[in-house]
Amino acid sequence: MNLLKKIERNSHATQKTINDLDEKSNTIVKKIIIVGNPNVGKSVLFNNLTGSYVNVSNYPGTSVEVTNGRKKINNIEFQIIDTPGLYSLSSITEEERVTKNFLINENPRIVIHVVDAKNIDRMLPLTLQLIETDIPIILVLNMMDEAPKEGVTINIKLLEKKLGIPVVGAVSISKIGMDTLLKKIEQVILKKNVRSPIKIRYSQKIEKAINQITDKMKGYYYVSKRALCLLYFKDDKDIKNIFKTKERENFQEFENTVKALRFHYSNILEYELAMQIKEISNAY
Repeated sequence: MNLLKKIERNSHATQKTINDLDEKSNTIVKKIIIVGNPNVGKSVLFNNLTGSYVNVSNYPGTSVEVTNGRKKINNIEFQIIDTPGLYSLSSITEEERVTKNFLINENPRIVIHVVDAKNIDRMLPLTLQLIETDIPIILVLNMMDEAPKEGVTINIKLLEKKLGIPVVGAVSISKIGMDTLLKKIEQVILKKNVRSPIKIRYSQKIEKAINQITDKMKGYYYVSKRALCLLYFKDDKDIKNIFKTKERENFQEFENTVKALRFHYSNILEYELAMQIKEISNAY
């Protein structure tokens, strides 16, 4: 723990969300969520953004600690949240589940995806999954100073053009790239010089099943119906429970669609989806 930072611990896990309300104005605070694999420098980047005061609290209903702080950007007060590490939106551990639930339930204004630049090929599939949520994504290539030593060269402008999202090269431990990151955040806020993200397409069978379900979804969600549908295909229990409630009228039909899709593939459907998104990411 960084002893130079003032840390307040909040153990009230029964709160609905993590500090939604600004105590002074009693208005909803916009959130920027930092996500990424473990050990990619998320916490260092978080410290660079938030400065000297942070709050540590358990995510409601769990023992998983989440760190959050404040940052004023373009005269707007943002809550910056450092989430637990995850490898995929298909959560396995409790920590991954908390991060997934942040994305789905907390209505973030921006998601900053931090990756280890020298291992970008392993981490881009998660970038593509995040893009499919329809939340504005900023990709931060951290540890850029280490990439050349491993024989990895990255054309940031080309990658930005191909993905259709802002991309920042950074060395967080030296605060390199932080000014560029703040400029990119401002551009997203102002919708200035922002491209349209790429459209990701799976096999014809999977796309047909996605359309069959999303066309009949009636619930309101903070993320795209497509992203939720893909998690549902992966037998995500949280999404399944949400669909049972919000899509009760068509839920059995959704179940039959997934059953037919699973029957079509010789591989486990979760594995098939992972292989397809990996193959798509290899093009970048």
